[in-house]
Amino acid sequence: GKTFSFQKFLFCIYYFIIYLVITFQLLDYVQSKTIHTFIISLSNQHKKTRIIIKYIYNN
Repeated sequence: GKTFSFQKFLFCIYYFIIYLVITFQLLDYVQSKTIHTFIISLSNQHKKTRIIIKYIYNN
């Protein structure tokens, strides 16, 4: 009867919340990875730029 459908409803909400949490965790992970690689590439670019600037100033 009603109690069964209500339990089903609660389970749906429960699984939906778990799904959302997992999705957000994954998104957060992916975002942090991309931000991390972006920062690494930026710092590498900065190093290259510094080397180029040094080279220009030394000549």
